[in-house]
Amino acid sequence: MARPPIALKIVLGREKGDCAVACLATYTGKTYEEALRATMAVVPNYDGACGLHVPEIRAIARALGRPLRKKRTVDTDDDSGIMVLSDHVTILSKGTVIDTDGTVWDADDFLQAYDYAPWELLY
Repeated sequence: MARPPIALKIVLGREKGDCAVACLATYTGKTYEEALRATMAVVPNYDGACGLHVPEIRAIARALGRPLRKKRTVDTDDDSGIMVLSDHVTILSKGTVIDTDGTVWDADDFLQAYDYAPWELLY
């Protein structure tokens, strides 16, 4: 199983619907531009205004050299990866959420503040 990086360089989102691009850049250690180029190669009509679906995120991660597995149940205290929510993705790192706006949260506080429940984890 691939181990998440020890240190993450946080890449912020730039558009309304680019949370997956920013998370992919952060999780794979790539720049925003590298993640965006890979996104455009996999999803040619991507414009940053609409989000990406999990199969697209996984295909982009493969293109970036970091295939992602999918886990249906998320343990917010112990898991690390890209946490998929109903209309958003964030980085989850063992109890901490790093959102694409640059905010860092306790995972439970983040989920409660935005009334989210994790759908799955990409790791």
